[in-house]
Amino acid sequence: EVMQDSSLSRLVYLHCEPIGMVCTRLSPYSLYITSLGCLVLHRNQGVGRACLDWVIERALQAGVERVELHVQESNSEAVRFYQRSGFDVVERVERMYRYLKSPAALLMVKKL
Repeated sequence: EVMQDSSLSRLVYLHCEPIGMVCTRLSPYSLYITSLGCLVLHRNQGVGRACLDWVIERALQAGVERVELHVQESNSEAVRFYQRSGFDVVERVERMYRYLKSPAALLMVKKL
């Protein structure tokens, strides 16, 4: 497993094939995860955890107070993943994903 990164995003490779990724945006007070994903065949193997660990490391290096993200409320697997990783739900956004069947999102925050 090899990881390549730029300053705000990272791709995860296994045998030269991309299997996961994370993209972030930096603000003065937080590092916001715009996208984090892993191919289905590689879930529950630590890829998401490695991406999240990298995000937290980057946030600490940047000196921000927290890591933030929105997750689709109906994505219970992702919500549990982030909660196990120390994120708390701080807000429900009713129509974040206007064109999806389940448009509500949760704003989740991990204080550093």
